[in-house]
Amino acid sequence: MSELKENRFFRFLSGISGWSLLGVGLLSLGISLYANAMAGMCISLAVCIHGSLELLIRRRVLEHFSPGGLRGLALNQLGLAASASLYFAYQSINLDVNALYALALKPPISEALALYPEDLRRQIMDGLPFLAGLFYVIAAAATWVACGLTALYYWRLGRRL
Repeated sequence: MSELKENRFFRFLSGISGWSLLGVGLLSLGISLYANAMAGMCISLAVCIHGSLELLIRRRVLEHFSPGGLRGLALNQLGLAASASLYFAYQSINLDVNALYALALKPPISEALALYPEDLRRQIMDGLPFLAGLFYVIAAAATWVACGLTALYYWRLGRRL
């Protein structure tokens, strides 16, 4: 137990993870409520739950060390990645292409596009749905990498102690 309490990196990582998830989740929930965005509300609540779980399990691990608590933290990270991936998939599938084009026709994006020749602008506009989908794929992959590495760290720490 004392080894874990002395592990500053664990305390830092789990604390930052839990509090940032809770803070971002609450901020996102407020914005989603204001915008009346149901998918945003759902993912915001999921992020708040994952952040709360991170802090709750972290406290239990620090007070009463058990390898099961560290496995719980690892599983929470994988659950967070899965929750985010479901949201990204939903957003990608329900992408409003007309709204995307309308956004590209307003400043500052329209001003940036005006710097390019007409044929290149047309190619960029035609590729917007693909680029938006690619963004969601990259965001999901980055989430899995970050959460996966954190989960691996928690899991290995539980096996070492």
